[in-house]
Amino acid sequence: VGNRDHRAEHEQLAGSLSPTEFPNLVRLLPLMAECDAEVDFEFGLDLLIAGLRAKVDASPATDA
Repeated sequence: VGNRDHRAEHEQLAGSLSPTEFPNLVRLLPLMAECDAEVDFEFGLDLLIAGLRAKVDASPATDA
């Protein structure tokens, strides 16, 4: 999904939400539209993998 499509999806979602029912989400959607979903996904995946590696490295060695 291109940036233009991504922004349009956020604008459509923001327009469909009730500001009284979802005030925080309505306020945050414009900021979320500025995010690069692919970059954020890669960052999250790298963070998850690093955490798993740290957990494995910290685990005591066992004989299999």
